[in-house]
Amino acid sequence: MGVLASLWIASSGFATTSFVAIDFDRTAWEAAAGSFSEETFTDAIAQSDVLDFATGIQSVASDPLDPMNPPPHFVDDTIGRLRVNLRTPTSTVADGFLTVVWTFPVPITAFGADFYSIGGSREVSVQGSFDSGLEAFELRTLFGNAGGTDQGFFGFTSSVAFTEVTLIAPGDIASNDAITIDNVVFAPEPAGSGAAALGVLALVARRLRRTRQAPLTAQDQRRIVRPIVSRRSIRSSSSGRDVAGAVRPTTGRIAPASRCRLARVLYRSRTAPACPPAVSGSIPKRST
Repeated sequence: MGVLASLWIASSGFATTSFVAIDFDRTAWEAAAGSFSEETFTDAIAQSDVLDFATGIQSVASDPLDPMNPPPHFVDDTIGRLRVNLRTPTSTVADGFLTVVWTFPVPITAFGADFYSIGGSREVSVQGSFDSGLEAFELRTLFGNAGGTDQGFFGFTSSVAFTEVTLIAPGDIASNDAITIDNVVFAPEPAGSGAAALGVLALVARRLRRTRQAPLTAQDQRRIVRPIVSRRSIRSSSSGRDVAGAVRPTTGRIAPASRCRLARVLYRSRTAPACPPAVSGSIPKRST
């Protein structure tokens, strides 16, 4: 079953739009998403505020009532699911995390997961910035029952890429929800899309800036600062005759033309003005 989310979700305070399509059928979601990655939680991950999953998703749980004795936020390999407790904002006794933020390794346009044990008197919501602003999906309302039992798959596809989703329990009573999650799926933003192209351009620009500012390498220094020599004939001091091919180095000072070439190498610039011709460092041939 698919639902085009162009309605207000009850009690969430956020509107969904026609840019997001909701699915409760995993097969339909997979067909709409195309290529996707899946996190199955087969390996145990110990309790921590920050969990790194095998697929590259990072889960960050925040604001428990008792940080010294935090509520569940770990991967239970005996059932192959993520366990997490969420608390409502008004809860002062029943502990849980106020938010659990999942950050994906790449921009994505589709997300889904199997959600279990949604509390009957509270709500668990998935929220994020999907198009014009912050939107939330209350799972208990969307599943269409009072909760308290295993629900199943919830997913959506978006025409606008996003990198995070947040799990919250926005219920208006002071309580918490203990939920488990499995088979998280997400689809990366299609290659060649606008946001992906902008990301590539930004990366290229950043690398170009680094290249222009890179220091002169040892190889560049040897190529530019080496002594300037002349291969014209010079007079042999022993025979008094010109010796073809003999060379004599000049001083270590860099001629203006060489300084120009040094600057061009230093700044890796192909658009700098052309350098003047090098001044020969040869010793003029004296007449005999």
